[in-house]
Amino acid sequence: MKGLRVGITGSPATGKKTVGKALAVRLKVPFFNLNEVAAKAGFLIPAKGGEPKLDARGFSRVAGRHLPEGGFVISGVFLAEAIPSRFLDYVVVLRCNPLVLSERCDQRGYSQRKKKENLTAEFLDACLGGALEAFGDKVREVDTTGKDLRTVVKEARSALKEGKAAFGGVDWLALVKGPEDVFRFMV
Repeated sequence: MKGLRVGITGSPATGKKTVGKALAVRLKVPFFNLNEVAAKAGFLIPAKGGEPKLDARGFSRVAGRHLPEGGFVISGVFLAEAIPSRFLDYVVVLRCNPLVLSERCDQRGYSQRKKKENLTAEFLDACLGGALEAFGDKVREVDTTGKDLRTVVKEARSALKEGKAAFGGVDWLALVKGPEDVFRFMV
């Protein structure tokens, strides 16, 4: 599996950087954070009173100049918008139960608005949908809920070895028991 070009994406707080770094070690390839690569290339735009925004469309036009030859792992929320499919062999979409994700957002000090946006995105499979649209059968889905890093990396490596698209095993709609649950997860 050496020399693979793997993208890791998912909602904020699903473990992209942590899993990406560990997977890169296992694959013996370098790890890159999409936002850091884009910042060095001048595609991270300062935002008033908030986090910088990635000019994903702009970066996608020059991505090949900023990615290494050979294998690598790169992680980022906006991977589907910023990295053209031809630069990746596989994409792993990390998923996490919105109830657990809610706690992680609180631990990170996210505002209620940002937290709800992230929960809504996870609940509605936004990152998975974007990845499938951009990368098609290169997509693999891994649920990180309640799993330690070693298990998640093992599952990701197994998904890469299988050679066929693997997604659809995660369904957060089953968490909805009534209208109050919709308001917990949705903006």
